[in-house]
Amino acid sequence: MFKNIRYTLIFLLCLTLTACGFHLRGKVDVPPLLKKVYIDSSTPYAPFEQALRQTLISSKIDVVDDSSHASAIIKLENTNVQQSVGSISADNSTRDYTLTLSVGYQIILPDGTVVYGSSVSTNRTFTASVNQMLASNSQAQGLEADMYHETVYLMTSQISSEDARKAMVKAEKSQAKKTSKKANTSTKTTP
Repeated sequence: MFKNIRYTLIFLLCLTLTACGFHLRGKVDVPPLLKKVYIDSSTPYAPFEQALRQTLISSKIDVVDDSSHASAIIKLENTNVQQSVGSISADNSTRDYTLTLSVGYQIILPDGTVVYGSSVSTNRTFTASVNQMLASNSQAQGLEADMYHETVYLMTSQISSEDARKAMVKAEKSQAKKTSKKANTSTKTTP
């Protein structure tokens, strides 16, 4: 009797989650243009870039090491982590800090055409005691790692959005027209 109720509740929970549009994080449904990408960054081995690379690879996107082999380039600009003091307690023993991670990026075709660009940012607030500064630094590093993953998720969500898809489809069509025009011109000029 209780097993039937439990299975019914689990079924209803799953039905409710799928009805509200819930999706597990991780895999990203990207436009065809982004099936083979190069990540252009001044700091290719920084934590954010590594988190982005891992997410793309786990989503079955081929991340190449040479931009000439890519169908699109993800150019990362202004990856920045800032820490600011939000407030200080009256006795100066605790402080509230805000960490902000912001990233600007562009999707660029191999010919240099910018297809899509945007920026994302994530904030975290934490309280630190003056007496426990070492623990506070460790807490800040843990929050930063979490922020990298959340910002990658936000970025890939933007890239997968309908607006980004439309821009990429338009760019692919434009690029196909340019390629066909060049092919027609070269066949006309050869004797």
